[in-house]
Amino acid sequence: MFAQLPKKYQQFTPSPTRFQHREWLVGWLQGRLEVARKLVVAQVKAEAQTDEEIAQRYEFPLAEVQALREKPDISWDLSGQAADRLEGWAERVWREGERHLLKKILVDRFGCLSEWATKRLDTAENSQISQWLYAVDFAGTAEDLLEDEGEYAQGRKTLIEQWTDSGIRQGLRLALCRQISTKFGELPGWVERRLDQTDLEQLYSWLEKILVVDRLEALVSSE
Repeated sequence: MFAQLPKKYQQFTPSPTRFQHREWLVGWLQGRLEVARKLVVAQVKAEAQTDEEIAQRYEFPLAEVQALREKPDISWDLSGQAADRLEGWAERVWREGERHLLKKILVDRFGCLSEWATKRLDTAENSQISQWLYAVDFAGTAEDLLEDEGEYAQGRKTLIEQWTDSGIRQGLRLALCRQISTKFGELPGWVERRLDQTDLEQLYSWLEKILVVDRLEALVSSE
């Protein structure tokens, strides 16, 4: 399929580009061109708008609109002149397709994208999209592919730290509950509430202190 495109289109094809991605993008470009030319031809035949208005409305090269007025041929048998006229348009549509394809792959693999990931994809440079598209098969998550030293990396670090602290806290709490039960019997409700509300530093302190205290009240204050 790719060989059917005029050489002008092949000049902007990013390298490296995975074969399956390239074939999808060629189909995207062909479909977009076919639709655009059909719409332009319909407007030209209707003669309701000027060539300039049609070109602006459909974001299509004015030279191609004028050529279609002379010869409304919407086949893919493109001449070299047509490739010249459509080169800039085709490159823009190809880049648009890369962004669309990357989003599609990420959603298919990881499900609904986060607000951060969607914004990152929408604002990234074309060159960055091409790099991500090539590397997407190696990503464990969408964020792994898209992250940098900015907002997400900082936010993820904070979130991981929170998860880690929460796990440590639950582990210390369980250890204290077992030691208190073994040494002093069933835990009173006020002790359980104190353990739930206490920070890591205090839990560590109580874990050491329980080895030397003789009364539960000396370990955990009810205040």
